[in-house]
Amino acid sequence: MAQGLRRSFGRGASRARAALALGLLVGAALPAAAQAFEPDGAYYVLVHYQDSTSANPETWRWEDRVWVFERSGSRLVWIDYPIVLFRDESTRFRNLGTSMASRVTGAWEPDAAALRDIKGGLATNSRGSKRKRLRGSDADGWESRGAIRAASAMAVGYQEIWRLEGLPDRPVFSRSDQLDSAAVGGASGRTEYRTTGVEADGTLVGRYERDGTRSGRFRLMPSGPRKSLARDPQRQQKLFASSMLANQLRSNRTWKTNVRTRINRELAPLGVHLPEDDMEALIEQAARLTTAGESPAEVERHLTASVRDRFFGFAPHDPTHDDGVRYALPSRAAVPPEPAKSGGLAGFDFALAEGETVLAARAGEVVRVVDGFGVGNLMEESRGRENRVLVLHADGTFGVYVHLQGADVREKDRVESGQPLGRSGASGYTEKPKLHFGVWRVTSEGVPESLPIEFGAGD
Repeated sequence: MAQGLRRSFGRGASRARAALALGLLVGAALPAAAQAFEPDGAYYVLVHYQDSTSANPETWRWEDRVWVFERSGSRLVWIDYPIVLFRDESTRFRNLGTSMASRVTGAWEPDAAALRDIKGGLATNSRGSKRKRLRGSDADGWESRGAIRAASAMAVGYQEIWRLEGLPDRPVFSRSDQLDSAAVGGASGRTEYRTTGVEADGTLVGRYERDGTRSGRFRLMPSGPRKSLARDPQRQQKLFASSMLANQLRSNRTWKTNVRTRINRELAPLGVHLPEDDMEALIEQAARLTTAGESPAEVERHLTASVRDRFFGFAPHDPTHDDGVRYALPSRAAVPPEPAKSGGLAGFDFALAEGETVLAARAGEVVRVVDGFGVGNLMEESRGRENRVLVLHADGTFGVYVHLQGADVREKDRVESGQPLGRSGASGYTEKPKLHFGVWRVTSEGVPESLPIEFGAGD
């Protein structure tokens, strides 16, 4: 534009606040150097992966476990516990209406309560656990030993080799197995956790691969001492009574409607829509919290935090916007915008015809893509059903592009200013095609707010 166009909206950011977000991104705010890994004690392992052999290979899934390492002279004992128990399982598993539960699909992340559980030490079920004695040294690596037994037509030979190498800075954990049978032949597999970085608190991060079919990422977090499940009749009785009350709440339509109302009330200012599966998971979480004795206010606070983390967990808290940035217009067909709001947050509305190319107004990483909603209207149920793309900027703020017809980028894509993001449309709460664009940040309280920005580069 001929000159910069400036608009202020929302509460604005305090210019006196420290620029924490950029420091977190580049590592400047880390309190100390990352600690090398020490194979001693308990660790919580969380894996996010995609399975190429599944019906939905693009779907992210998760699994977790607890590893315990014990040094014993020239031996290293490695124990794997694949069944982990948190105090609140509602975000990890979905109740199926009986005593059965299914693992929640997606890249599940521990919330604040789960992180406290990890720090204090997790309870594990010994069912399915395995123990291996490894020989070697930190310098040369550790490995379990054993030879596969000779197999016959009536017997199957099997062995597992566990290895730990790359200490202390880039450990690689691997488990190789071999199956052999004279009747059906042999088969082998390998699972590998390869560290690519160590965070300031000692958390390892890296790549995960299993048998060439599963791939993704893992985090290995220092944990408190492992806890065994003790037999406690009184505790079991309380759990049974709590389960009965939870089932009564789940079947109470009025109670569930009230929970939905409270959640939607929190979502309305954010202009977002919660998918039905996620809504049901939050209702299940509310039932568990209520039966655990939490007050309605505490339940609402917990659910609100979960919702905000669900939609804005990618963003650092309390960043300072780089006011020297001049934003490009988000479309070559754009005319000067009108100030407007999306939900309770302010921004700009660009009058665009259906199908116009929407461009990134600033470089960054695509952190959220919502696609699949059709043409909307001004009915109340259309609120939050807008296709959108969110782009995280270098200073920790993020651009929001709303009402799209469709998106042409995927999450984790890197985009430059002027790069196509999607096509303009009329999805969600609108009566005509347009593009709503705004720049937001997340406050220290975890609440999103809109920011003043300037368009134009002096051209």
